[in-house]
Amino acid sequence: MTLEVLQEATFAGPALPEPFVRYELEAELNRRKLLPKTTGPEGRALEESWHTYRRHLHELVSQGGAVRVCNHVLEPLVPRLGYLRLDDAPEVETREGHESGGLLMANSNGARLRVWSTAFAEDLDAPARRGRAYRFSHTRIAQRVLLATRERVGLLTNGLGLRILISDPARPDSQISITIDPYWKRSRQTPDTYRLLLALASPDGVQAVPDLVDKARLQQTRVTKELRQQARQAVQLFVQELLDQPENHARIAAIQDKDELSRDLWREGLTVIYRLLFVLKLESSDDPARSFSFASTSLWRNSYSPSVTLARFARSVLDDGAETGHLLEDGLRTLFRMFTEGLQCSELNVKPLGGALFGSQATPLISDLHWGERAVAHLLDRLLWTPRRRHRPLAHRRVVWTGS
Repeated sequence: MTLEVLQEATFAGPALPEPFVRYELEAELNRRKLLPKTTGPEGRALEESWHTYRRHLHELVSQGGAVRVCNHVLEPLVPRLGYLRLDDAPEVETREGHESGGLLMANSNGARLRVWSTAFAEDLDAPARRGRAYRFSHTRIAQRVLLATRERVGLLTNGLGLRILISDPARPDSQISITIDPYWKRSRQTPDTYRLLLALASPDGVQAVPDLVDKARLQQTRVTKELRQQARQAVQLFVQELLDQPENHARIAAIQDKDELSRDLWREGLTVIYRLLFVLKLESSDDPARSFSFASTSLWRNSYSPSVTLARFARSVLDDGAETGHLLEDGLRTLFRMFTEGLQCSELNVKPLGGALFGSQATPLISDLHWGERAVAHLLDRLLWTPRRRHRPLAHRRVVWTGS
């Protein structure tokens, strides 16, 4: 079974960044024996537990107050997460005064998990008190209470969605948002996000979260350093290919100040790198507010996307010397021109961006030179793949976790 939590949940905040979730989180959860198995007796028990829980969710149809939502979403989770009871919690004094302490899942060993429910379909991010600011939304209240009580994990639900809240005293708050209606209600198989919930919100999972967050921080530092090194290599390889192109020799020889030539090539080479990183990030982001609205259209994916249309030829050019004509160079130039000049048609509506990245004079020297297929292949090779995954594009690869 595949576990594709990045497609089933939204991760917000710095606690569990995408590279860590994509490549490391499964191994960390399995090492701690937190992630439920999907095979054998344990797998069958998990499936039966899910079907019973799903029936509780189906009974919550279209309305109900906070108690009803709690009865159908949170209370059935108590034994499934490894707790014995669900108790009322007193108000907690935060920096905004006394605020709702929610409910406490608890067991005989002293482990506890703080949870909140609202009326069905109530907005979790809108102000929960009339006339008050955003800081009084249900989510902000819960995060403040977790911070005041020094608890690292909590749950918040409105019946349509479930949020795993992660509190960190030293960093901004984080959360994992999971869709209950319709996703969980329609899922006959045990959702991967349900397994993730069982792993992180169990007593052992709550204790493991601080260590997981620390590991994620270290991994993010490593990824950032690796990307910086690859970007530098991309500039060097790209510029060297430009210098080696016979078509560019006369143009380069005409520039008398070689120090200025070096500076211009390096600066404009970085601009090309930043352009490509900008496009790769916004075409692959799971956050609708930080992604291209047209990233899923057929025209974009089959004609312009560097991670889909162009990536498949990069390694062939570098490894086998494949003859691709001007496919890579023309494709990348067309992509950059789209954001420089804009494009409007039935599937794409791109406004001219301009500025330091896509201004018409952002790369006057490099734009006037012949690039060649190998130069563009080096850019894609260094920015789409890490050394360990050189043959697998990062920007559009699906997340696969095993069920072992």
